[in-house]
Amino acid sequence: MKIKIKSLHDEVLVDSVVSDKVYVTLDQLVNEEFNIPCNTAKIENQLEDTLTQLLLGSKRLRSGNYPSISCVDSIKKLVHKKILNSEPIPIVVPMGPHKTIVNEQIDLAEIYALKTLSSLNSRVTEYYPAGLKFYLREEDITGWFLTGTSASIRENIEQYLNNFNRLIKILGYEKFIIPFRESQLASFEDVLALVDIYSAPIRNYISDTQNLTDNNYQKASSYRILKALGWKGEIPVEQRAFYQERYTRHYPHKTRLEIDEMMVNYLAISFAKSQLGALVPKESKHDYIQLTFVPPVPGIPDDIASRRVHYRTLPSSISRLHLPFWRAKGFLTFEDQTVKPAINNWYSPREFHEHEITLGSGHDSVVVRADIMRQYINVN
Repeated sequence: MKIKIKSLHDEVLVDSVVSDKVYVTLDQLVNEEFNIPCNTAKIENQLEDTLTQLLLGSKRLRSGNYPSISCVDSIKKLVHKKILNSEPIPIVVPMGPHKTIVNEQIDLAEIYALKTLSSLNSRVTEYYPAGLKFYLREEDITGWFLTGTSASIRENIEQYLNNFNRLIKILGYEKFIIPFRESQLASFEDVLALVDIYSAPIRNYISDTQNLTDNNYQKASSYRILKALGWKGEIPVEQRAFYQERYTRHYPHKTRLEIDEMMVNYLAISFAKSQLGALVPKESKHDYIQLTFVPPVPGIPDDIASRRVHYRTLPSSISRLHLPFWRAKGFLTFEDQTVKPAINNWYSPREFHEHEITLGSGHDSVVVRADIMRQYINVN
């Protein structure tokens, strides 16, 4: 596939060598797969062991520690079942509905993530032709609830998701990467109705147990109310700290009270979607592995953690930094005469030589931002 590069401000790279290397890197990124070696030489048993190891990934691919024994066993059990029926292995991949900066659109980070999924499928199909089937859960209802329902925000979410889905097709991944939206499985009104019911008990539970040890959480009346509503597990101190740190990092202008309310809202809408069956498509029959680009959340219930693997947007051999692709800015760096893919958060004080690339297939095309860090290149 040919790519077209366009500068957004009519700037020209002075060094033609840099320009050529940028084009070669983008061409390889679009038209080739990530080369991520995975050592399966030690596996001498059945096919299910090999596939399980491939799905668990290497240190280069994983975000966080090696999965627990219960997670390994759960994945192996599902893999065995699918092998017996010669069916693709279903994997649900949750994703945000827009960039952290709401008005931004897809950039190289989205390509990185899709290449990570595609390369995993390629490694699996070497051993198991039925391969994988990724179901990308596009969290549009979550975006409406947490970000807003104004016309401009809804339009941005729609544009971001449409462009992302178009990118999947243009890259030729539509046979094994299938996006679906929360709004296809539940109505916004039904989710809001449950959020209204769940928010106060969650807020009260967090407040009531701030000064209690984990062993005493269940003594709080607010916990018993939540449990009666169907809540599983607890919200331990380390999980609260995880969400607070995460929201503070991505929304540095928010106050502590606003951050805590964001946590309550997120927990409430997650609970509501679970109760309404808006987390997985019917095709998966609730029999799936979840691959998430979000770092491991401490203290989540075992029945959730046991089917979840955590992946990096970019392998650590390419970038040591990890962010979920919708929260990241994907760009290129030029250092030591080498152009490399990179990601960072949106609040890092860096300047970019702004570019976009146009990718086309048949009568369809999509525009992807492909900026280059200014500090590494000479510009007019």
